[in-house]
Amino acid sequence: MFNQINVRELQLFIENDSELYASIGHRFLAKKYKSNKYKSELAIKVFYNIVHAAAKKYDKMFSYIGAKTFSVADKNEVARLLESDFKSELELGNWD
Repeated sequence: MFNQINVRELQLFIENDSELYASIGHRFLAKKYKSNKYKSELAIKVFYNIVHAAAKKYDKMFSYIGAKTFSVADKNEVARLLESDFKSELELGNWD
């Protein structure tokens, strides 16, 4: 089970860190969506890689050495939320 506070904290950390947010590869995913090759399950894996890197960066910045603030369930939920938000933006045509 994921911790909703941790999920929100990590999601905001990613959205407010330009380096992390830019590394997601929105254009690549938007191309897949346009060509009808977009698969949510695979996109979640792309987002999970970014979420995992963000969790490491967060722990390095705000925790003691070796700390793991976010569980796997937290990271999976953040990846799912980011993908869901991104897909909603695609459906609205905001990544044309």
